[in-house]
Amino acid sequence: MQNREARKEKGLNMIASKNAIIYSRAAGAGVARKSDAIVSQEERCREYALQRGYNVVAEFWDLGSGTIERRPGLDDMLDFLVEHRIDAPVVIVDCPSRLARDVATYTKIRNAIVDRGAILKSPSFTVDGKTAGGALVESLLPRLQ
Repeated sequence: MQNREARKEKGLNMIASKNAIIYSRAAGAGVARKSDAIVSQEERCREYALQRGYNVVAEFWDLGSGTIERRPGLDDMLDFLVEHRIDAPVVIVDCPSRLARDVATYTKIRNAIVDRGAILKSPSFTVDGKTAGGALVESLLPRLQ
């Protein structure tokens, strides 16, 4: 109860597993403002969250290459997951290639999200790394999209 009160004081309405965080990324290194690609990804992710009853508590984005593992928005999102310790939060990405454009980087980022207790979801693909077939398909997506 005390933990819930502390979260409410911070202005974050975080209740159980219905909370979601949106992460978006588009190419465009050196650009300081959100691109149309980021805005459209966020809109699709918000609609996905709304349809499933998720409460979006934070949104993070980056402009730049999907082959780079360390990005300001991604790092902030991972820190947010640690700092706020939401119970089983959902991280929504428009498609897996928004996390990374190569298998090794995607796997590291996905594992970092899961290690922080989050569940990865996407409006354009069912993310299922729990089965051997799902893990195989998921590992191929960053290269195909």
